[in-house]
This record gives sequence, C-alpha cells and structure tokens, in this order.
Amino acid sequence: MHFSPMLLLLNQTIKGKHIMEMMYQLLALAGALIVLWFVYRTIKGKPELFTADKLSHSVRTLGVLALILIVFVAFLVLMLRA
Repeated sequence: MHFSPMLLLLNQTIKGKHIMEMMYQLLALAGALIVLWFVYRTIKGKPELFTADKLSHSVRTLGVLALILIVFVAFLVLMLRA
C-alpha cells in the first residue's frame, strides 16, 4: 500500500505530537522567513548602513549599554541583600 508523504506526516503527527504544536512550529518558521526577507531587502536597499565603521560604532555602543546593565543589576542585588 502506498501513502503520500503528506498523509504519513499527518499520521505521525497525530500519533506523536499535537497538531497545534506543529502549527506553532510552522508559524514560527514562516515568521522567521519573513524577518529574514525584510533583513535581506534592507541590506540590498541600503548597503551603507552596514559599513565597518558603523558596525564598529554599534558594537561599542552595545558594549557600553551592557556594562551599564551589569552594574545596575549588581546594584539591585546588593540592595536586596541589605
């Protein structure tokens, strides 16, 4: 007896997983593909946004913000201990 791959997938899904879980995974995949498409379109449309100088400045800014966040969380932990 020959089954199509879609019927086998559906049969396995019904036995092993919930159909809603599979739907959530498909929606997440579709969302990721849409985000990647927008990123690709932005890079192709405005390549000057991704120069080495601008990326370096962005990484430096994120590093400073990360240090500020670490200091803030450490301050909050010290306040809770007191």
